[in-house]
Amino acid sequence: MEFSEVENHHDYYSSEEDFVHTQDACGLFIIYDVALRDLEELEHSLLLVASLYIQRNAGQGASDSETDLQFWAQLDVDRLAVLLDLWICEEAFLRSKMQVTQAATDNGFKSVVPKL
Repeated sequence: MEFSEVENHHDYYSSEEDFVHTQDACGLFIIYDVALRDLEELEHSLLLVASLYIQRNAGQGASDSETDLQFWAQLDVDRLAVLLDLWICEEAFLRSKMQVTQAATDNGFKSVVPKL
């Protein structure tokens, strides 16, 4: 399939600060479907981790009755704050990975690749 009005069929990448932007040949900003799938998987994983820690919190409290629904539902837990903390930690982790990758590429992988 050919497009006569488009000279370049490749995507363009630009970065400002810590953000990488992807544009198609027409200059429109795009997001790859793989990136969206990765984001959905990350969201699912963070929800699982948050649920795990909220449920662990439920097991630590003392309740006189097993039918105490407010206790078992953990109504005192701010779920949004838990998810925000997880997102902040994930962002810090990814920034650290970027710094390690940048340092390795700047150094020519000399300190990362073992000598044989």
